[in-house]
Amino acid sequence: MNLQNIEELEIYFADHFGTLLFPVLAEHYLTEGDHERAHKVSEIGLGHHPDHVPGLFLEARIYRAEGKLKEAKRLLKKTVSLDPAHFNAHILLAEVQVDLGRSAKTVRKLYETVIAMDSTNEKAKAWLAKRTSKGSTKKTERRPPRASLASFPITPQVATFTLMAVLKSQKLYRQAVEVLMVMSGKKDADMERIAREKSDLMKLLKS
Repeated sequence: MNLQNIEELEIYFADHFGTLLFPVLAEHYLTEGDHERAHKVSEIGLGHHPDHVPGLFLEARIYRAEGKLKEAKRLLKKTVSLDPAHFNAHILLAEVQVDLGRSAKTVRKLYETVIAMDSTNEKAKAWLAKRTSKGSTKKTERRPPRASLASFPITPQVATFTLMAVLKSQKLYRQAVEVLMVMSGKKDADMERIAREKSDLMKLLKS
């Protein structure tokens, strides 16, 4: 199956509602701006796998794209509770809380968590520096076989962090690393995140 072909994914999904690949199809729809279909796929997938972290994060991104910030916040909180090391969920949760006008104390805690995970993160550093410069020093603010997942060809078009997360959730760490390697060759690749994700995967491979 060609994961960059929406029609093939749609046909596969229609016959395998329990597949763990549902975030890949949902992300295609999200990229196209088809939020209704993206939600439908995510809702079906999460109905079968309610604690599937990549699916929860993707659904939160859909809500954020729609401006439904409270729904996005709820799903992001669940995501980080299930996977406290989910760096991008912490980042997005902080952004959503800012958009919701939450207190500086709430946002500071989130960005301090981000900094603890990645001391070079520019977004977190900028927010914290801005607060410090203002004198805010007081803190008052049906499933496919694993083999079939492993056999999917990894092309530049299909290589995304979502696919990497799906493979990682299935303990297909070598395939997840392959996705990152393909992504690193793309123009405007997020090399910092790729390096961080690869480091985590290499630790998992050695354990």
